[in-house]
Amino acid sequence: MTNESRKSASDKRASRLAAAALFALSFAVYLATLPKTVSFEDSAEFVTASAVLGIAHPSGYPLYVLLGKLFTFLPFGTIPWRVALLSAVCASAALAFAYLTAEGLVRLAGVELGRTGRAAMVLVLLQPAFAEIWWSQAVYAKVYALHALLLILIAWLLTGFASGRGRDRLYAAAFVFGLACSNHLFLALAAAPGFALFAAAGTAP
Repeated sequence: MTNESRKSASDKRASRLAAAALFALSFAVYLATLPKTVSFEDSAEFVTASAVLGIAHPSGYPLYVLLGKLFTFLPFGTIPWRVALLSAVCASAALAFAYLTAEGLVRLAGVELGRTGRAAMVLVLLQPAFAEIWWSQAVYAKVYALHALLLILIAWLLTGFASGRGRDRLYAAAFVFGLACSNHLFLALAAAPGFALFAAAGTAP
């Protein structure tokens, strides 16, 4: 193994460890603050829809309801707590992938990240992680944490595609885009133009 390949492998491990640390820290806090019963706004509706495989208010949010139903099978906690746990998992995973996306964009800009740079990026992402708006969506049974995760997953996959990791990343992003449209239709208006540009670039000769 050459020095360059060793450095690349070491960088990948460091990136994964930083993302995992961000996930673990935020998830521990969200887990400790999850409500045991229904909370504000639409949470009771989404808990009920998930528990009985019902249909929430338009547009129905089928992806969220199906995933929420899976979480109701957990053998611990109340049903509202289990469905809210889906939001906590999604919010923490979104932060981890936001870190990986940001690091990918920095690399695309030709900037090398050391330990200090990685630590700084983790600290920067911890600020919104514990801000009122993000935290509220991480502990309530609502669709926005899942929506954020799907949007950030698309950005991460497209960043990988832009860095030359092959069209598989573009195809995976298209799949996640389809899933995201079944969670919140706003995605179709907000992200479709940018995704179309990437798709056009990826299919160009």
